[in-house]
Amino acid sequence: MKNKGYALLELVICIVLISMVIIQFTVVITKLNTRSHELFIQNKIENNIYNLYGEIGYDFINYNIKSINRIENGYVFEFYQVNKDNVHKKDLILKDNSIYYNEEYNGEIFYNYELLSDDIININTDESSLKYENGYLKLTIKINNEDYDFICSNKIEGVNI
Repeated sequence: MKNKGYALLELVICIVLISMVIIQFTVVITKLNTRSHELFIQNKIENNIYNLYGEIGYDFINYNIKSINRIENGYVFEFYQVNKDNVHKKDLILKDNSIYYNEEYNGEIFYNYELLSDDIININTDESSLKYENGYLKLTIKINNEDYDFICSNKIEGVNI
């Protein structure tokens, strides 16, 4: 009869330990879920930035720029590789916190790439810029308060922006 108090104490200790394990398990699951969501967001941003570099960066690296014309919400680039008569015309439009990069062929849009702001990606087109400095053309696009630079170091003939 004297051990009844110890049995009650053991039961209370077991319940407390089991409760602590359940709470720790819940905390770990919550942290994993939060981290998984953070990685999803980071992956979406990185994939879109990578695709944007793939589109604009490819042209800046592989082509020479014949001319750049400023339009209302962006720029019109004329690229060539070797022959100046074989020109590729591409429009970069920065408006409504969105980026549109179009290739025209025979006066019609042949290819279109777009990156739009959403709840994960915030494009600030007002702070994006195109500058010609020290012989290099530098396009800076601000996404999620970070600057992403596209630099053209190829032949740039008398380009005025």
